Amino acid sequence: MQDKHHSEKRRYFRVNPSLSNPVLTTISDSDTTFNSLPVKDISLGGVAFYYPLDAPMLQIGKSISRLQLTLPQQGAINASGIVRRVEQDKTNPRVLYAMEFSRLPVNSDRKLYTYLNQRQREISWVVSS
Repeated sequence: MQDKHHSEKRRYFRVNPSLSNPVLTTISDSDTTFNSLPVKDISLGGVAFYYPLDAPMLQIGKSISRLQLTLPQQGAINASGIVRRVEQDKTNPRVLYAMEFSRLPVNSDRKLYTYLNQRQREISWVVSS
């Protein structure tokens, strides 16, 4: 029997950022700022990103009020989110966090939408070449 996570259809299309032009996250929590390793995937609904094992752990259900994403050609956008999934990477010393956006201001929403469309075209172009 498949678990609920794998059997549900995603509401949003996800893209994997380019390795040569990555999306990065910065989380500001209280008096501390954490910068992530490159983002694994991103959509209008949320983002999955890696953090080193030695960084403070984020717990499932934790609300993050200050999440900044730096998008290629679009610049920085701000959002808030909730940690929905935490997985230790089996091959690298890092942790994968999946966060659902709980707030994405209109201007940030537009920049993210533009980035996702650009990246989808890049991926389609590479696949069809």
